[in-house]
Amino acid sequence: MAVGKHLDLLNRGTSVWNGWRTENPRLRPGLSGARLEKRDFRGIDFLKVNLSGADLRDADLRDADLGWADLSGANLSGANLTGARLLFTDLTGANLKDAVGLEEDQVDEAVWDDGTILPEGVG
Repeated sequence: MAVGKHLDLLNRGTSVWNGWRTENPRLRPGLSGARLEKRDFRGIDFLKVNLSGADLRDADLRDADLGWADLSGANLSGANLTGARLLFTDLTGANLKDAVGLEEDQVDEAVWDDGTILPEGVG
């Protein structure tokens, strides 16, 4: 379950969130199970964030840093992942069907399994 304080900061916008992350680099924010569909997260710092089971359908994650984030079981169908950093991102069991801008090299850097649903032609 998402931590209320973290969700409140996120709801204040990407620049507020990224500033808070810069000031608190050792924290691992918890946004598991959060409903974040159709949100604009361009350039957001989700490094090491727990987004397991989160609903990110149709979210704009262009140029987002999702390195070492936990997106296991998350719904990213239709999300725009153009230029997103997915280094060691946990995508096990995640749904990325119809995700836009997802490249083979991004998937190669991430962790995924047979339960991960990737867009047609990727993986």
